[in-house]
Amino acid sequence: MKINKYLYFFSFFLVILGLIIQPNVTLLSDIKNIIVGPDGLIRDAFLSGSMGAALVNAGLCGILCTALFSFTKTDISGTQFPAVMQVIGFAFFGKNILNILPILLGGYIYSRFNDIKLEKVWASTMYSTALAPLLSEVMFVIDMPLYLKIMLTLTIGISIGYLIHLVAPVVYKVHNGMTLYNTGLTLGFMGTAYVSLFRLFKVDFTTPQLWETEQNLTLFLIFLTFYTIVLAYSYYKERDSKKLVELIKIKGVGHDYYELFGFYTFLKNVSLVSLVGLMMVWIIQIPFNGAILGAVICISGFASFGKNPLTIIPPMIGSLLATLLRQEALITPGYILAMFYITTLAPIVNNYGIIYGIIAGLFSGAIVSNTAILHGGMSLYNTGFASGIAVIVLIPLFDNFKQIKDRFTLRNKQKKKKTNFNL
Repeated sequence: MKINKYLYFFSFFLVILGLIIQPNVTLLSDIKNIIVGPDGLIRDAFLSGSMGAALVNAGLCGILCTALFSFTKTDISGTQFPAVMQVIGFAFFGKNILNILPILLGGYIYSRFNDIKLEKVWASTMYSTALAPLLSEVMFVIDMPLYLKIMLTLTIGISIGYLIHLVAPVVYKVHNGMTLYNTGLTLGFMGTAYVSLFRLFKVDFTTPQLWETEQNLTLFLIFLTFYTIVLAYSYYKERDSKKLVELIKIKGVGHDYYELFGFYTFLKNVSLVSLVGLMMVWIIQIPFNGAILGAVICISGFASFGKNPLTIIPPMIGSLLATLLRQEALITPGYILAMFYITTLAPIVNNYGIIYGIIAGLFSGAIVSNTAILHGGMSLYNTGFASGIAVIVLIPLFDNFKQIKDRFTLRNKQKKKKTNFNL
């Protein structure tokens, strides 16, 4: 139950921090403002509500999701940990304690109808809350009678939480784990389907962008200190770095770092990946707003399952190159946010190499500005959608390059052997 305890600790840390920052009754009205209103890309909860309200909302979402695993007496694994962290991270821009509930109910119904244990469905169901903004739009933005809003919101939410378990395994076969955000690609397709149905009835979604431009240095230093303390604690409990080196060197996909290397190596990797994210914020001078804080939290989630501090940097570089080629400012909201989530391509770096990771990051960065229009900004995992498309195109090409390289290497070896024999 060590990961469970860490998630509770982190979630309560967010709630307490939010209460300290905003210790008055206005916190409740700000939380209400986060919940009641549009929630698509990109809507920073620091502005739609407040910093304190955003922290409390994220913490409550984390407590709820961790409790769902605890209710089934599940020791959260390294493959389940990212699911909870994605809910927490995106609660800073798009998810809230209300709009995720119908989708979670859909996962529960899928479990009961298909006689599958709840602990087996919660992770995928939590990932599918990326489409939660669609529920907020239906419930609070579209003009229709209240009873119809409630019925439609519940129907869509339950169907999302149910369908994800049927569609995601099919989509995974297309990329074979080369993008960590399989549900990002899946929900990009699903979101496009749902939004297309609404557009059939002349209903479209245009969420006004909210993006905090202040640096929020104090909050940055708080999280820098938090992850530094977590790193120091993990080294205090396990001073040997051999396991961390093994984790960084491991090849392949689908590895549960917690199961393979233990809790403290897992913690080291989580804190290091988070610190790399914070380092990028500092170097590029990105405003440390709700969306960016959420992005740092999200990338730390997959530090238990596919990411490490070295494999996330090449895709980030590729994404920045794509922004520069557009002749846009590096801190342009959509593009700088995509830089963090393009770390989904970490398995490419791990299995093909640094240059391939940069190329994949650049290609994904080129695609990402063209995918949100398909789902109307209703899928929060837009970069996962774009990166999935990039992987589908690039991996066959990378494999072909690898085969050609291996063939030439084999020919050269055979020539050398023949030359040595003649001598």
